[in-house]
Amino acid sequence: MHEGRMHTGDAVLGQYVQAVEAIVDRELHAVDTARAIEKANRDLIPHDFQVPRELQVEDSTAPYSRNLVYADPRNRFAVVAMVWPSFRETRVHDHLNWCVVRCLQGTCIETSYAITESRMADGFAEVVTTGARMVPHGAVLGLVPPPDTNLHKMANAAHATAITLHTYGDPGTRARVFDPVSRKVEIVSLRFHNLAH
Repeated sequence: MHEGRMHTGDAVLGQYVQAVEAIVDRELHAVDTARAIEKANRDLIPHDFQVPRELQVEDSTAPYSRNLVYADPRNRFAVVAMVWPSFRETRVHDHLNWCVVRCLQGTCIETSYAITESRMADGFAEVVTTGARMVPHGAVLGLVPPPDTNLHKMANAAHATAITLHTYGDPGTRARVFDPVSRKVEIVSLRFHNLAH
């Protein structure tokens, strides 16, 4: 099992994971947890930080690649490095818990959405775009659980490869995906590409 161990020997990421664990141990409200981890991310990860090669595994069959850095053995959080080829993007989705995102290389764009009509019990929801923002190298976003925020799409906004670091308030293996055209909503399983080899 991959839980409870670092998938890199990088000291910066090791220190960051320890800080996240200490924050999660405090059992704060989700919003306060996300804000505290956002601050730890800014304080502990230098602007010029380079993601270790072992966390840059790419899968050419996927729109972007997810590389597990650390999974808490009690399933309270996970840290994931994502590699984004040029102009690749996620589907519209939300996380089932808080999430903190850091752009470590390149430039991304986050497009936010809102639910205007919902029959979630039937698996359908209408979503509309509410805004977009650039996420340049070094930027950190704190996303709180639904229904407050968190419904979005992330994309690499440039020709160069982008790398982001995501800290999830759960194992990081599921997301709720929204199709703006069909209005269908589904829970999808997410995998880690550095564990598939």
